[in-house]
Amino acid sequence: MEDYAFLPGGYPGPDLLESLFSRVGEVNTIAEQLAPAWKAAIDANHPRLAIEEDRDNADYLYDRTSLVELVGQSLHKKLAHVHHFIEDHPNRVLIPAEIANAQDMVRILDGWAKGRDVVEDYNATLLAIDQLRALKFRGAVLYAGDTPVAFTLGEYDGCSRFIIHIEKAVPEVRGVYQYINRAFAASLPESVKIVNREQDLGIPGLRQAKLTYKPVSFGMKYKIRVQA
Repeated sequence: MEDYAFLPGGYPGPDLLESLFSRVGEVNTIAEQLAPAWKAAIDANHPRLAIEEDRDNADYLYDRTSLVELVGQSLHKKLAHVHHFIEDHPNRVLIPAEIANAQDMVRILDGWAKGRDVVEDYNATLLAIDQLRALKFRGAVLYAGDTPVAFTLGEYDGCSRFIIHIEKAVPEVRGVYQYINRAFAASLPESVKIVNREQDLGIPGLRQAKLTYKPVSFGMKYKIRVQA
């Protein structure tokens, strides 16, 4: 993959952007609300560059109530998986990540990573666990009896949205992903209307999984590249 950059501060001016494009092939992760200002700057100052939608980095936005209720034929299989987990684990418990044992999350992460060829976000997840309080992350750890089997971490985006940054589970536990997804959404305050489960990175299996939960909309991202 070619080198890329992202500029959360917005358009940096013509000289700096041209200098940046001498070293990278793309500037990406431009938020939808910033795209018009970027387009105006590109059109005015950079004839060789173009801005376009970046579907692979678009955020999936879900209605929180829908994630909890799982109503409708399209979500029936998700609810069935939830019920399987409930039946298999009557002594389940969901504990806020802020008070859970951090080593339990590491144990889950190791179980998730075992046997995988690619675990690109392993170290980043370890860092997030270690710096959970400094990052002001919120989340939950799911236990089946005394065994930690899944955890999720994220943060509030204002009072009406929550962003899920990390969700890991021990894969051989039946229904574990569907259960923690639903249980954590149910644990959020009523003021939270939208859950942002972030992007699929263009990975086909991940895209299919995210689409099956029926997002209500997408938080589109944009990227800038040299025109062909």
